[in-house]
Amino acid sequence: MIKGLDRINELAKKERETGLTNAEMVEQIVLQQDYLREIRD
Repeated sequence: MIKGLDRINELAKKERETGLTNAEMVEQIVLQQDYLREIRD
C-alpha cells in the first residue's frame, strides 16, 4: 500500500463533508504530490 493513501482519502472525505482548514489543504496537496510522484516512478 502506498504511504499516506489512507490520509489522502480521509482528507478527501472531510473536504466533501465539512471542508478543510488551511493546514489540512496544504497537507492534502503535499500528500497528493507525493502519491503522484510515487506512482509515476
